[in-house]
Amino acid sequence: MSVTIIDSGMEDFERQVKKLHGRVDVGVFGEKNSEMVIIAGANEFGTDRAGKNHDVTIPKRSFLRSTLDEEKENVRKIVDKAKVDIVTGKRNQKTFLNRLGIWFVGKVVNKILAGGEPYVENADSVKAAKIRRGRTKPKPLNDDGHLRDAINHQVKL
Repeated sequence: MSVTIIDSGMEDFERQVKKLHGRVDVGVFGEKNSEMVIIAGANEFGTDRAGKNHDVTIPKRSFLRSTLDEEKENVRKIVDKAKVDIVTGKRNQKTFLNRLGIWFVGKVVNKILAGGEPYVENADSVKAAKIRRGRTKPKPLNDDGHLRDAINHQVKL
């Protein structure tokens, strides 16, 4: 008895998958010295050189990296399934990446609304300043909504 292998198209499929190039960047975009980029970086990584005199400490309150860490397995599964759909023509790559970006922006915004990770309370002086500005429940990362509103995505093919 002999066995004949019929080309199932798997090699061509694998070549097509490898040709897929594209990514979604999520974060705060702008010039490296723009105010919102600096605010995002100071909160994401923490700093001891914030403020006008560079003498204010901001603890690390990750909202980007911590969200990616939490969601990377979900993202991997979503992307693996999408690769098949894209190569077989059931899904458009740019549309998929755009939707993935929108979904991930939502996850990051939720992390900001929760106060980041690890959750570190604002200093009493920061709470007092926020209350003076009319914030009734001052929460880390949620002063005026500008950081939350600055989270965006970019699709690159």
